[in-house]
Amino acid sequence: RVDAELALGHPAEAVAQAEALSAANPLRERFWAQRIVGLYRSGRQADALRTYQECRRMLGEELGIEPGAELRELDAAV
Repeated sequence: RVDAELALGHPAEAVAQAEALSAANPLRERFWAQRIVGLYRSGRQADALRTYQECRRMLGEELGIEPGAELRELDAAV
């Protein structure tokens, strides 16, 4: 559903859904990526970058790992 909202040009709705999903499933990088894309497309670049850092910190603390390639590429693109 989040991907559909993004495809339809409704980034604010996508952000709201992705925030809820990433909060409920914090280890699922896909939800973080959708949230970052939605924030960026909403004109909230700083929030998108901050969200990446939040995800990176959480993954490091919880699992001792860095974000995967998709998230790293997304961060670089933003």
